[in-house]
Amino acid sequence: GLASLTGSVMRTGGGGGLSSMQVDEELEQFAKTELLGVDATLIAQHGAVSEAVARAMAAGALHRAHVQIAVAVTGIAGPGGAVPGKPVGTVWLAVAWSTTDEGGVGAAQGSPQVKAELLQLQGDRAAVREQSVRAALRALLAAVGA
Repeated sequence: GLASLTGSVMRTGGGGGLSSMQVDEELEQFAKTELLGVDATLIAQHGAVSEAVARAMAAGALHRAHVQIAVAVTGIAGPGGAVPGKPVGTVWLAVAWSTTDEGGVGAAQGSPQVKAELLQLQGDRAAVREQSVRAALRALLAAVGA
């Protein structure tokens, strides 16, 4: 059941103002590549805020934290950071889980299942972050069938 699952949550994204932007970018890159094992080439090819990177983050969190389910969120909460095709409010989230023989969430039986979702959120930085958290929690609940 849900009470017996182990899980992990990974979020990357800038938390500071303009003066800390470079530090935030370096910390985000470190978190994605070193802590979660996301290939830096994947980030260079697709961008840090992309489906490929969100999927790799969730799978990396699942593997490295030795848990049964993990969620990862990467996005642009604003006020800055927008790039062509990725406005403020662009968020990718991914849920990865190990499957049981019956196909449900549980002990690892091979390659993890990963589901990703693109969100286009509205509002200021705080609103985008809150909506991201709510969406991640809904995705986790959906993955475990709760």
